[in-house]
Amino acid sequence: MNYGQQVNKIAAVHRKKKDIKNAEFLSGFSKTDKIVPVITLTVYFGSDNWDAPRCLKDMFSDDIDEEILKEVDDYKLHLIIPSEIEDFSIFTTDFGKAMKYISVSEDPDKIEELSKDSSFEKVGVDTVRLINECTGSEIEIPEGEEVVDMCKGLEGYANKKATESVLATLIDLVQKGLLAVKDAAAQAGMSTEEFQEKMQKMQKM
Repeated sequence: MNYGQQVNKIAAVHRKKKDIKNAEFLSGFSKTDKIVPVITLTVYFGSDNWDAPRCLKDMFSDDIDEEILKEVDDYKLHLIIPSEIEDFSIFTTDFGKAMKYISVSEDPDKIEELSKDSSFEKVGVDTVRLINECTGSEIEIPEGEEVVDMCKGLEGYANKKATESVLATLIDLVQKGLLAVKDAAAQAGMSTEEFQEKMQKMQKM
């Protein structure tokens, strides 16, 4: 509930009871009424580092006079950034699992570690959908289920990511003329035709 909603709720009670008068009646808010603080959080769903401004003053030009800056109110962004979270146990819901996964989503080795994390054995379907949407993962969601055993799903996904990483390296070596197509295909466990098809697909991406 934001500040405006808090004030409106209090005002509605006063007007119903008709217990305030004059100027206070017009606002619906008396001098003895109190509201509670509201903190606005901004969640960054990327796996990389945040490199944008973190407060209003970060957006000002460097040549602004310090005397002027002293008189300007600053507005700080309260950010939740997956890559900056050191202890994911501070979260008591699946939101923490989503943040943890996003933070390591580009690292096949760390994804494999998550597949052994028992806390990922039961993850809500909505959270898995969020993870898939934010990271481009393809974690399978069984039809009709409310929770997903991500440990099982991540085992296959980690292997897939690792294979894609090796394939990308081989394709890069071929494109640079450092490795023959047939040798790269052999290392990837593919036929020359299959490797060339993969290479064409990746070039179009």
